[in-house]
Amino acid sequence: MTAAGQRVLHVGVAARDVRTARSVVGGLGRTVTVDGDGWEAWGERPGTDVNDAGTVHVQVLVGRDPLLVRSSRIVSRLTRAGLLVPMRADYQAGVVAAVTAARDWSLVDRTWVAEVAA
Repeated sequence: MTAAGQRVLHVGVAARDVRTARSVVGGLGRTVTVDGDGWEAWGERPGTDVNDAGTVHVQVLVGRDPLLVRSSRIVSRLTRAGLLVPMRADYQAGVVAAVTAARDWSLVDRTWVAEVAA
């Protein structure tokens, strides 16, 4: 159970890069978890629905991060390491990260978008 005001940073990472991503996040994230779902459609396994088979949805509990400083640093680190995979679906094309309330992932505080090649 997470306390009110806690935030989760969501990113898409190639399954082979999860261990590296955990290392890159380091102490900026309180916990780094992979629930076995895909990046494009949360709650669906990789390779099903619109998910590709090799990309997973990684969640980083960033705690109380009202100005999103910690979240931005994590996204910067993962970007510099070349680990973030952009979403491809039309309505979310290019999204590489999103911050939500920990208790309700539908409450999105911010997204980070990368340019997606056609």
